[in-house]
Amino acid sequence: KAVSVREDGGAELVKNIAGVPAPVVMDPVFLLSPDEWKKIASQPVVKEEYVLCYYMNTPDKTIHSSIASVANALAQKHGCKVINIGKKEFERLKFWENNLFDVGPREFLSLVMNAKYVVTNSFHATAFSCIFHVPFFVPVNYEEPEEKRLSNRMESLVQKFQCAERIISCPVHEANVMSKIQELDVMNFETVDRTIMEHRNKSIAFLEKALFE
Repeated sequence: KAVSVREDGGAELVKNIAGVPAPVVMDPVFLLSPDEWKKIASQPVVKEEYVLCYYMNTPDKTIHSSIASVANALAQKHGCKVINIGKKEFERLKFWENNLFDVGPREFLSLVMNAKYVVTNSFHATAFSCIFHVPFFVPVNYEEPEEKRLSNRMESLVQKFQCAERIISCPVHEANVMSKIQELDVMNFETVDRTIMEHRNKSIAFLEKALFE
């Protein structure tokens, strides 16, 4: 039998509960190459340039306003619109002009892949931004108790990829966010690609050993 986890925190949890070591492997989305994912993605959903906003449902109003501030500042700087995914999320935010409610996995891939920027608190939106080389920002409210934050997986991911500067501490207001996004306008993905390749090979080797030995 084999046990593996996707985050360092999960490895510690398994060790404390079960008393066994659990190797940290990559999330399965990283086991496919960008070209393989592009074959699955739909045709472009939006024709013009846009900032993609996708966030997991949270009652934290500080996150709501910070996501809006970052996304609106990026759209203003680059002269493009903001696209939001999700009906429940729209009902909480209620300030986006462009909302997509009927988005499946293929459309989701396309929306991330073709975005100019992604603003999110979703692990998989962050992961696919890395895969497709789309600059992203993750607003995090560090005043919220750690056990209630949805950002732990993203924090672990960006630390592994050495791009922790993509996390923006909340609250964020449009008056002061412009300098932050100006500083991080361009993202270098060389370290991200190198880390993905290294950990992908280790993860595939773990799976092959677990399945066939």
